Amino acid sequence: MSKKKSLVSTVLILSVFGFCLMAGSAGAFCVYNNTDRPIHVKETYGCNNVKCAEWWGVQPGDHVCCNWKNKDCNMEGKRDSTVKFMIHDMKPQSFECLGFPAKAGGWVSVTGTEGNRHCEAFFEESSDK
Repeated sequence: MSKKKSLVSTVLILSVFGFCLMAGSAGAFCVYNNTDRPIHVKETYGCNNVKCAEWWGVQPGDHVCCNWKNKDCNMEGKRDSTVKFMIHDMKPQSFECLGFPAKAGGWVSVTGTEGNRHCEAFFEESSDK
């Protein structure tokens, strides 16, 4: 096999793999870190208390997700069920979104810079974001 064909095959395989990863987060609630600092995200309501979702050190520009059909993340199992989060950055005495509500099939965006960070929830009936 020529180097050109090998390169094309590799790109094709990586593309298919990437699409599979993207499809895995469809239908999930996600928390997007649009700040300049790593954040900690802990689900505090609507989840199985033993297996609530929690992520440490979510980097700026990154996001974390859990499928709303996953009963550990969403005990009611409905896309419009309410789930709540504790979100804060990794610095002592940092901002907090404590008990922040969102829909299990929606997403949360954490934005701003130090001293001016906030959380905002989004939910679209027709969206599979």
